[in-house]
Amino acid sequence: MLFLALWGIALLATMTVGVNVGDELWFLQVITRVAEGEVLYRDVFFNTTPGAAALGVAMIKVLGSDVIVVKLLVSFAVAAGSLCCGIAARTLGASQLAALTVAVAGVTFGASTRTSPYTPLAAAATAACLLAVLQWRAGGSRRSARWLAVAGAAVGVSFAFKHSIGVATAAALAFALVLDRRALTGRGLAGCAAAAAGAALLPLLVVLAQGGGPRLWEYGVSAKRAYVEHAGVSWWTTIKALRDEATSGSPRGVLSALVPVLPFVVGVSAAAALAFGRERATTAISLAFALAALINIYPRADLSHFLPAAPLLAFCLWLTLHQLAAPPAASLLRIGGLAVVAASAVLVISELRVITSSERVLSSVPHVRGVWLAQADQRRFRDDARRLASAAAGQPTLVITGDAGGRYLVAGVPNRTPYDFPLASAFGLSGEAETAAAVSAGRFPVVCLSTDVPAGLAARQVEEAIQQTMTPAESAGTCRVYRMPAGR
Repeated sequence: MLFLALWGIALLATMTVGVNVGDELWFLQVITRVAEGEVLYRDVFFNTTPGAAALGVAMIKVLGSDVIVVKLLVSFAVAAGSLCCGIAARTLGASQLAALTVAVAGVTFGASTRTSPYTPLAAAATAACLLAVLQWRAGGSRRSARWLAVAGAAVGVSFAFKHSIGVATAAALAFALVLDRRALTGRGLAGCAAAAAGAALLPLLVVLAQGGGPRLWEYGVSAKRAYVEHAGVSWWTTIKALRDEATSGSPRGVLSALVPVLPFVVGVSAAAALAFGRERATTAISLAFALAALINIYPRADLSHFLPAAPLLAFCLWLTLHQLAAPPAASLLRIGGLAVVAASAVLVISELRVITSSERVLSSVPHVRGVWLAQADQRRFRDDARRLASAAAGQPTLVITGDAGGRYLVAGVPNRTPYDFPLASAFGLSGEAETAAAVSAGRFPVVCLSTDVPAGLAARQVEEAIQQTMTPAESAGTCRVYRMPAGR
């Protein structure tokens, strides 16, 4: 029941926060293409390991291709990670009320995210791994090897959802096992390794069997340099941007603005706990897992990359204060608990106001159903889709915008390239040159090009090919239509 309540709060938050066309609808476009028979990586660009995509494909085959599927996955991950952190607090001696407060804090701070589900799912698996380690350590001299197997499986699942977080989670687990190496047995270690390998490799074997292996390595590993070079956002830039949102008075804005500051607060509290706390090894292990989830903020430290780590950060803040026996720490815990309850209540009330507001409507736009949108946003979705479909008129069409995946999907225009996120950071090693060559060869009679893409992310080779070989025509909302001249 507690999990369902946490999931409900998280789902309500994601359904009322709007739609991120660049991330959420891009992911929906990817899994829709795969569900319709295309092969992940071979035919469709995807920038991480395939676990979340496989889960998403299974869900849209049952629920249909709508953004609510993405919202369900993200909210499930936030709720699961928060519940794991609450149980972890209980394992370390928290009262039922304190453990509940930790779980609610994770949802309160982490739920208002608009992102693809693979990062929240990977972070939830990281929280599950931490919980398994703490349960194993709580066994004392009679530790069960089954908890090590669970920890290993959680590492593998984290890797299957997002390889960077999975590798960092494996490092955190290794650190924990080194600290407790005297309690390790060969059987326990073997079970842990086997569970990790099985959970990580199974989705990869499916990809290899389908022929997507070479592109998986390219998109997920060898071409990451482009993402690091072009897509970076600094921590301080995010804090400054959220400061303005926080001063607007919106409860969601205030909570969001606090999340990028949480690591600093946890850092100060952790330094005190490591210096003066009672269980320094437990503190160090928990911080290692929180850092594993936080690795996601490099190189793009924007809000959507911070929020998946919120449950683990909330747990670490509780833990480090709990480890300090001084009265001020106990007072801070009580004040923090009351603040979390108040913030959660305010968040739920603000979400209910969104639902009952005459300014928001339950979306009826194809593929964007199941969320509350401002009426102007719903009209914009419909108008942009109508303009793109009219411009395409059934011809092969290329969309070069930061929200291309969503545009293709909502307009019902097929993408004849693998790239639903056609920015410089998401073409792989040779995709931009291949796409530019296809434009120059006349394979796309119609192109919809946005000039609002930030300079570092613009696909310059493709833009130059469009401008050299095609003629600008009408506007299609936030992008300009280009057409191939007659006779080519």
